[in-house]
Amino acid sequence: MLCKSRIFFISLALCSLIWGGWPEDFHGQAKTISVCASGCAFVKIQAALNAANAGDTISVSTGVYKEFLRVKKSLTLLADGIVTLRVPSETSVPQPLITVDSAKEVRLKGFDIAGSTVAGLLLRGSTATIENNSFNDSSVGILITEASNVTLRQNRIGDGVIIRDKSVLTATQNTLRDGVGDGIIFINAMGTVRENEISKFEGNGITVKSNSLVTLGQNTIAANGVAGVEVDETSEATLDTNTINQNEVAGVSIAGRAKISNNQFNANEWGIRVGGNAEIRDNHIQASRWCALWADANAQVTGNVNKLSENGAELCGPMPTSLRQPTTAQTNKTQLNVPNDFKTLQEALDAVAPGGTVIVAAGTFTGPVGIYKSVTIQSANSTVLEGAKKIALVIASDAKKVSLQNLTLRGGIVGLRIEAGASEANVSLEQVTISSNDRDGVQVRSTALLTMRKSTFNANGAACVDVSTCAAISVGRKGLADGVASTNALAQVFSSTVSQNKGHGISLADPTLSTVEDSVFEQNQGNGIEMSEGAQAQVKNSSFAQNDNGLRAFGKAKLSMAGVKMSSQRFEGIRLDGREVQADILSVEIQQSRGNGILAQNGAQIAVRESKFLANSQYGLTLQDAGKSTLEKMTVSGNLAGGLLLSTQDSLTLLQSEIMNNKGTGIRVTGATKIEIRDSTISNNEGKQSDGISLLDSVQALLQGNRVLSNGRNGLLVADKISVELRSNQLNNNILWGVATYTKKCLPGDAQIPDQFNGRVTGAGNTVESNQGGDLCGVTGLR
Repeated sequence: MLCKSRIFFISLALCSLIWGGWPEDFHGQAKTISVCASGCAFVKIQAALNAANAGDTISVSTGVYKEFLRVKKSLTLLADGIVTLRVPSETSVPQPLITVDSAKEVRLKGFDIAGSTVAGLLLRGSTATIENNSFNDSSVGILITEASNVTLRQNRIGDGVIIRDKSVLTATQNTLRDGVGDGIIFINAMGTVRENEISKFEGNGITVKSNSLVTLGQNTIAANGVAGVEVDETSEATLDTNTINQNEVAGVSIAGRAKISNNQFNANEWGIRVGGNAEIRDNHIQASRWCALWADANAQVTGNVNKLSENGAELCGPMPTSLRQPTTAQTNKTQLNVPNDFKTLQEALDAVAPGGTVIVAAGTFTGPVGIYKSVTIQSANSTVLEGAKKIALVIASDAKKVSLQNLTLRGGIVGLRIEAGASEANVSLEQVTISSNDRDGVQVRSTALLTMRKSTFNANGAACVDVSTCAAISVGRKGLADGVASTNALAQVFSSTVSQNKGHGISLADPTLSTVEDSVFEQNQGNGIEMSEGAQAQVKNSSFAQNDNGLRAFGKAKLSMAGVKMSSQRFEGIRLDGREVQADILSVEIQQSRGNGILAQNGAQIAVRESKFLANSQYGLTLQDAGKSTLEKMTVSGNLAGGLLLSTQDSLTLLQSEIMNNKGTGIRVTGATKIEIRDSTISNNEGKQSDGISLLDSVQALLQGNRVLSNGRNGLLVADKISVELRSNQLNNNILWGVATYTKKCLPGDAQIPDQFNGRVTGAGNTVESNQGGDLCGVTGLR
C-alpha cells in the first residue's frame, strides 16, 4: 500500500510539471501537529484532526480528553505520555469514542480508551494499525466492519474485539482479558491471530462464525467461561502451537472445519469437542475433567497419535482409536491376567486380542480405564476400580461387545460411560457395583443394548448441585456436558438395587427403551425413574420407596407398568405431564405418598387397572386436564384429601372400583369433563364436606350401577351447568342428602352458594333412601 502511495504522488508531481502546478489537495511534506492542555496549537484532538492533512501526525500530550473522535484521513494519532480518552460528560447520543471511517493507512498508538456504551474504537471500511493502546469499560473494545483491514499489535483489550463484514484482522502480541462476552469474534471475516493472550472472558476466548476463516498460532487462550475456541458449522480454523488451558466447557469446540496440531491443552472441562470435520494430530491434551477428545455421532475426524494424559477419559464418541497411543502393543492372546501378565488393567485391555478375556485379581486398581475393543472383564468380588475423580471406565465406540462381571466402579466423576459409535454396542453388567461417583453412575450415550443383572447402583451424584441433572443410570441426552446423545438405546435392569443416589435412579431421554424387572428404587434424591423426550419403559414387579416421585414421565414418554409397589415418595407416586405422554398401569399399589398416588396432567393419557391407592397425603389419583383416561377395578382408600380428583380434556371412564374411607370427597369431578362411572362402590368417605361424588363446572356424566353409601355429606352433589344421567344406582345412608344440588336450599349457611340450580339431572331405576338429611334436594324423578 505504501508503494502504491509513492507511485501515486510521483505521478501527481509529473502532472504538475506538465500542466503548470500542484494538485489542489496535495499539501506538501507531512507535518506533526501538537495537542496539549495549554501552549499548543490545539487543546482538542478533534480540532487537530480537522486541521490535519493526509500523512500528518497528531501528537497528543499527557492528559484526560473527554471527546468523541472521527478520523477520515490517512494519518497517525500518537500519544506522547499518558493520554486518556473518555466520553464527554454532556453526551446524549451513544457512539464510539473513536470512529475511523473510510480512511487508509491510519495509525493509532499509545492511548487509554474507555467508557463507551457502543465501542472504544470503530473501524469502518478502513485500513489501520492499532498499537500499544488500552481499551476498557466499553461495550466492545474494538469493532471492525465493512471490509476493513486492521493490524492489532501489543494492545491491552478488556472488552473484546469484533471483526465482521468481510474484514481482515492481523492480531499479534495483544493481551485480551476479563471481558463479559467473547475475547475475539469473527463474523463473516478473516484473520490471523498469533502470540496473543486471551483469557478470563465470560464467553469464548475466540468465536469463529458465519463463514469466517481464521488461523490461530502461538496464542495462550485460558480460563474463559465457555470454550477457548469455538468454530460454528459454516466456518474454518487452523490451530497450531497454541496453549489452551482451563476453559470451563472445552478447550476447542468445532462444529465446522478445523486443523488442530501441535497444541497444548491443559485442565479444560473437555479437551477437543468435534461436531463437524477435524484433523487432529500431535497435540498434548492433559487433565481434562471429562474427555480429552470427543466427537458426536455425525463428526468426521482424522489425524494421528496425540499425547493424552491424566484426562477424565481419552476418547469419547466415535473418535478414531488411531488418535491415542496404546499403553502396550496388542497381542494374539485371548486371556490375560492382572497383575500376573500385566500390572495395570489398561495394559491388559490394550494387549488382549479382540473378543478376549481379562481376569482381574482382588484388589484396588486406579482409573480412568478405556475399553477400545470387544472384551470380557472377570474379577473377584473384592475387585475395585477406583475412578480417582475421573471417568472410572469408558467403553469406546469400537468396543462392540463388552461384559463386566463382579466388578466395583467407584470414586469417579462417572462410574461407567458407554460412548456413541457407528454400530450398536452390546454391554452387560453382572453383579457389578457402581457407587460413590460424583455425578452419574452409568452414562449411556450410544445406540447400545445395556443389560444389568444383580447389580447395585448406590450413593452416586454427591457433586450434583441440581439433582435433576444426575442419575445412577442415565440413558440418552443429559445436557451440554454430554454433547449430542444417540437414540434408540435399550437399557435392561434385572434384579438390581438403585438407592441413595443424589439424583434420579434411572433417567431415560430421547427414543430410548428400558425394561426394569424385579428391582428396587429407594431413597434417591431425585425420581426413582425419570422419562422424557420419547423414552419408553416397561416396569414390572419392582418396588419404589422414598424417592422424589416414584416415576415421572413427560415429553412423549410411554410407560407400561405392572406388579409395582410404591410407598412413601416425597411427592407423587407417579407423575405424568404432557399431552403426548401415555401410561398403561396394571396391578400397582401406591401408598403413603406425600402428594398424590398418581398425578396426570396437561393432556397425559392414562389407563389404570386392578390397582390400589392407599393413605396418600393428597388424592389417590388426580387427573388434572388429562387426556382420555380409563380407570378400572381400583381400590382407592384412606387418602387424606379425597379419593379421586378428575378433570379431563377428553373422556374418562371409571369402572368396577371401590372408593372408600377417604378423608375427603370420594370422587370430585370438575371442568368440561365427560365421565362415565359404572358398577363402582363409593362409600364411607369421611368429613363434613365429603360427598360421595361431586360433579362441578359443566360436567357431563353418566352414573350407572353404582353404590354410593354412608358418605360424610351428600351421596351425590351436582352443581350449576352440569348434565348428569343416573341409572340403577343406590344412594343410601349418607349423612346429609342422597342427591343434592349446589344451592342454598340444599347447603344452607354459605352466602356464596347460588340460589338456583340450572343444570340437568335425569334418570330412572335408582334407589335413594335412608339418607339422614333427606333423599332428594333440588331434583325429582330419579327413582
